[in-house]
Amino acid sequence: MNKLQAKIRNVKDSLQEVRKNGLIPAVLFGKGVESTPLSVEKVAFQKTWKEVGESGTISIETENGSSPALISEVQYDPIKNTPIHIDFRIVDMNKPVEVDIPVSLIGESPAVKSGTGVLVKALHEVKVSALPGDLPHEIEVDISGLQNIDDKISISEIKVPKGVTILDEAEETVVMIAAIKEEVEETTPIDLTKIEVEEKGKKKEEEAPSEE
Repeated sequence: MNKLQAKIRNVKDSLQEVRKNGLIPAVLFGKGVESTPLSVEKVAFQKTWKEVGESGTISIETENGSSPALISEVQYDPIKNTPIHIDFRIVDMNKPVEVDIPVSLIGESPAVKSGTGVLVKALHEVKVSALPGDLPHEIEVDISGLQNIDDKISISEIKVPKGVTILDEAEETVVMIAAIKEEVEETTPIDLTKIEVEEKGKKKEEEAPSEE
């Protein structure tokens, strides 16, 4: 299990000052446990997060001891796109937890390769239940069997690791092949009546005697 060093943070400390010192404000919470404000080193967190993702269990190490936890939520700076706050959720390694796991498509669809259709990913993540130590980083879905228009893969067809249960509806579509829509060039319809009227008017003008 990956370890992440953290310090208990004084709630009176300015969050901006915490961030200026290369730290990220965080909170450690759990069922029946009092929430603890923390701060973690930005570089250390990003390294750990890259390795475990949101479904990997990490050990939060503080001066009061260690706690197994999941990265529950990460808030980002809207401009810099860097983490500015983290929620760590304490877990019991012997009790199942429910977590949203990203869907990863593997293989190549013959329908897409031949240009018959386009791939439509209906679900980008699925909710699973498993012991914290059994949580996968991602759920792989093999699309190599999608050969024709309207071919699809539903939740019930996904193979998951032992000890993992998908909680979404079994018939829900994960990915499918859709027909390619041809772009039709829009043209403005020609008003033939207007042209005919204009032509008649022009003809009458030509036939009318000139005024001297």
